Amino acid sequence: MGMLILEKVWGKDNGLMEPGCRCCYWFKYEIACMISRNTVRFNCPILNAPTKDNVRVCLDIGINFHIGRNEETLENDAKRFFYNFGPNRL
Repeated sequence: MGMLILEKVWGKDNGLMEPGCRCCYWFKYEIACMISRNTVRFNCPILNAPTKDNVRVCLDIGINFHIGRNEETLENDAKRFFYNFGPNRL
């Protein structure tokens, strides 16, 4: 699957970085983020959570997470995830 790498030039968004080797990376370029194209599963078991009625409940929450519906919208989906939603709000 690989990685999506968002690049900035002088602090402004430059889109996705093209794959390949970079022998000399100029100081004006900056890597904004690296996003995996693999599906990520978050598993969050919650054990013995008290409810309002003092009843203990066990929950098993699992979230499958994938960025990009198809190749045409991949760049826009990656930008929207990083700049609008962000990994810190996940």
